Amino acid sequence: SYNVTLEANGGVINSGNVTEYVYGNGATLPVEVSRSGYTFAGWYDANNDRVVRISESDFGDKNFTAQWTANKYTITFVSNDGTINGEYPTIYNYGEGASLPADVEKNGYEFQGWYTNDSYEGEAIQSISSTDMGNKMFWAKWKRIVYTIALNTNGGTINSGNVANYLYGSDV
Repeated sequence: SYNVTLEANGGVINSGNVTEYVYGNGATLPVEVSRSGYTFAGWYDANNDRVVRISESDFGDKNFTAQWTANKYTITFVSNDGTINGEYPTIYNYGEGASLPADVEKNGYEFQGWYTNDSYEGEAIQSISSTDMGNKMFWAKWKRIVYTIALNTNGGTINSGNVANYLYGSDV
């Protein structure tokens, strides 16, 4: 009988943990291993060889380390008729996060930020953190620009209906 040490490397062995094996029988290493934000990539020995099973002819104590692949998630932007200028992320990796595009424009409107809902509740989001998980969808919030109007009466008087400003897209 020989010892088996499994280093989960930040993960958890959910079932099938192996702590020893018997020469002539071998052992199958567990596959139900999990780690938040990662996909299990397998058990690896000191030579960085992937190992699924200890064979019947193996002998001696064994040490294996779990390797992980960061999960990738999609990012969807709803620009609400605006234009996102330049390159921007459409995926992000767990553990890395991503910055949201700031160079966004729409004629007659000021960009107010990206929101996680189409009712624009909460705070504007500027980035996805390294600990965020899951696919993300962001909505662009816009505010119509108020333009100033300066009327030159050239010596006359405006008796009523003086207009000092207007909103883009509104008649004055």
